[in-house]
Amino acid sequence: MTRRTGPLLLLLLTTAVGPLTLSRADVTAQEARQPEQSGPEIVRDPSGVVSVKFERGGKINLGNRTPGPIVVVGWDRDFIEASAVSDRGAEAVRVNVYPDPSGVRISLKADYAESDEGRGLRQRLRERRMLYGARDPESPEPPVSQGPDLPPVFYFRPREIFLEVKVPRYAEIEMISVNRSEVLVSGVDTAIAVNGGRGAVKLRRVGAAEVKTSGGNVEVDDAAGLVDVITTGGAIVVKNARSDVRALSLNGRIEIHCARGRVDVSNTDGPITLNGVGGDVSATATNSHVRFSGPIRAEGRYYLKSMSGAVEMEAPAGSPGFTVTLSSYRGGVETDFSLKTSKSAASKGDSPVNRRLIGRYGNGQAQITLDSFDGAVKLSKMAAGALKDCK
Repeated sequence: MTRRTGPLLLLLLTTAVGPLTLSRADVTAQEARQPEQSGPEIVRDPSGVVSVKFERGGKINLGNRTPGPIVVVGWDRDFIEASAVSDRGAEAVRVNVYPDPSGVRISLKADYAESDEGRGLRQRLRERRMLYGARDPESPEPPVSQGPDLPPVFYFRPREIFLEVKVPRYAEIEMISVNRSEVLVSGVDTAIAVNGGRGAVKLRRVGAAEVKTSGGNVEVDDAAGLVDVITTGGAIVVKNARSDVRALSLNGRIEIHCARGRVDVSNTDGPITLNGVGGDVSATATNSHVRFSGPIRAEGRYYLKSMSGAVEMEAPAGSPGFTVTLSSYRGGVETDFSLKTSKSAASKGDSPVNRRLIGRYGNGQAQITLDSFDGAVKLSKMAAGALKDCK
């Protein structure tokens, strides 16, 4: 390179790099001027009602800061509308939008509205807690071993907030987890899952229903999909189920009225009542009775059992053929159907214990087993006009 060509090349490089640097700066400035990608717009009206646009593929998460009820209603609009109310008036609905691979996740939680009065109450509550050595509610949760040993009177029970949310019928709702809140969901076509404490749960006109509670009553009416309910201390009532039903209660009655699919139920200390089941049936109880009434399906399977309660089944006089086994160790066994029995099968019918009757009615295709250890067992004909049609 000569002394003449060096400055010339430097000039050419400077000329080329200058415009390139300027071009990058311009691109950066243009990107800064572009609006950021964000979630759906959140609109709040003066009365506290919140509206959020909803698109298919998204998910909705619901919560309540208090034990107040959560009500969800499906409607034919493509946005969410939520409001929160307590005995002091309109409260706040906290809304957060999170990205999700399938769309967006919209979280709505009922909370107390900010006010000078509210802030003052919280400050006085904080001072009172500190005065008596209780944990500051705004500080991190201490280990269980360091928790305060104070009478319940020193703890503040907040006002309950009633949260009402209207969602598109097709909206996917994540599991609703509550402690003492009541939950009511109506008119939603998707599956609903509730994990509850001691609050009642009512689901009406929903897709599949999955409910677990520790002490609340559960009612499911007109579910399109599988109904699966477990509660340790509450009643379970299922009506007009269009698919299978599974129910388990440790201490509460179970009632199934009009179910098109298979029914599997079990109970410890509550009665079981089944009416109008279109599929096979398996019902077991420990300390209570089991009763079934309704038509018998051709080639159906019916198994009813109790340890210390009566087992009864009512069927129309013109039922399809079935084979039945009636047995009770300490209770009576009877039927008013004309059964064909073998001598060996009916030989123990007059015994004071371990009574057993096996017989066939008609073609004997359906299978019926009624069994009790310490209760009466009965298969009877339904009275004329007693059969009720299910939807």
